[in-house]
Amino acid sequence: MICIHTGLVQPIKWGHRMNAYAKYNSFLLFLFLAVNNICLGQESSGESSIVNTQIQQLMDNLLTKLPDKDIGVAVLSFETTEGRTEARDLGEAAAILINQNLINVPNISVVERQKLEDIMKEIGLSQSGMTSDEIEVGNLLNVEFLIAGAVADLGNRFLLAARFINVETGNVLQSASVEIPSNSFLSISSGLVMIKKYPITAAFRSMIFPGWGQFYNDRPKKGGIILGSELLVAGSAISSYILYKQSKAAYDRATQRDLASDKYIEMDQYTQINWISLGVMGGIWLYAVVDSYLDARKQIKDFKRTK
Repeated sequence: MICIHTGLVQPIKWGHRMNAYAKYNSFLLFLFLAVNNICLGQESSGESSIVNTQIQQLMDNLLTKLPDKDIGVAVLSFETTEGRTEARDLGEAAAILINQNLINVPNISVVERQKLEDIMKEIGLSQSGMTSDEIEVGNLLNVEFLIAGAVADLGNRFLLAARFINVETGNVLQSASVEIPSNSFLSISSGLVMIKKYPITAAFRSMIFPGWGQFYNDRPKKGGIILGSELLVAGSAISSYILYKQSKAAYDRATQRDLASDKYIEMDQYTQINWISLGVMGGIWLYAVVDSYLDARKQIKDFKRTK
């Protein structure tokens, strides 16, 4: 409780003040959640657009030497180089995205992913890294061409390198590559393959540092909003406390009633701001922890439901 000279001014009615704090906190939290949801929708749409544009560019560069006839094509899972743990399944995601793109290309018949997996299991081969077995796979699938490649983790982006292979001769007719921002590729790929997320890990990270769990869940914009909001409100809490202490010191030194009254009002204002700031900080922290946990669980459930 803040100490005051009760002889100079009337005591604060704290019950009314706390009701005001609750209303302020509710409004600020509502505003935070509304902005967060709007930005999250924009994030998902923007990332999808970035990835699709880059995949389209890869295909445009790769398919420059298509024969003038109907052909069959199978897309193998891309190899993945050493990198972050969550990137190990991106080779399959790259193949799925390319498969989806090829469906719209005239004169190309694309082998379904499930049929390709069944053939691979039947002959005991891995989809990635094949060389001499490509002719056998092409014959079993009754296709003339294969698309193979690799995904390399470059830190803030992924390099997708693809090869267009003639099954009969084993020759590489064309090669191409593109770079895709890491966050965009991981976010889109999480809906295609199971990039394992641990809800407890996500929640623990946000518990330590609000927004960290969202970055772990491949929600960088949401994480940035949470982190930025928490730091902004923390700055408000710290500055209001410092200003309160300054006003309190001036109030204690005051000898005139008018000056003491002014400083008391300042103290009251800074106290309100401090309580509001601390309340909003707690709300953002709690939201970050719960949201990161539920989002990680939702990603796992959504993936299992689509399989």
